[in-house]
Amino acid sequence: MKRTTTGISTVLAIAFVFSLLLSALAPVSAQTYSEQVSRKVQEDIKLTRQVIQAKRKAIVALNLGLTDYESKAFWPVYDEYWSERKKLADRHITLLSDFAKNYVYSSLTNDRAEELLKDWLSVEQKKLKLQKKFIKKFKKAIPAKKVLRYFQIENKLNLVIDTELSSQIPLAR
Repeated sequence: MKRTTTGISTVLAIAFVFSLLLSALAPVSAQTYSEQVSRKVQEDIKLTRQVIQAKRKAIVALNLGLTDYESKAFWPVYDEYWSERKKLADRHITLLSDFAKNYVYSSLTNDRAEELLKDWLSVEQKKLKLQKKFIKKFKKAIPAKKVLRYFQIENKLNLVIDTELSSQIPLAR
């Protein structure tokens, strides 16, 4: 438990630093804020993802407690999972960027909002389907208890990323 707390604490500290840096960009006006959102959202999202993703595998390794035998079976499945999961993460980022563009130019219509909602739900459903598919594969590689722990670690890391992203994306207007 101490290991999980240490790894997750590191990620939370990184996210906190990003939040402080972003809060320094206090809006001078709505126009200036919109321009900042347009330029910064992509950069901030990319940077946040890079930092978390760079540390993700190390955090998983540190906190999962795999034996050598389990490691040999687990990591190829993990790499396959993230090969597919990255495509969904990229789609999620595209949706956020698309929303930010609509926000900046005040062009979010009800029809476009419907499309964004439909796309977002589609991505979420695909993520769940992928998790279900890979839970079976992970259970062939490691015990179910460690599969559960793995997805707990993933959920915590995703929560950190989502929290950071949501702090950068304004509410729809």
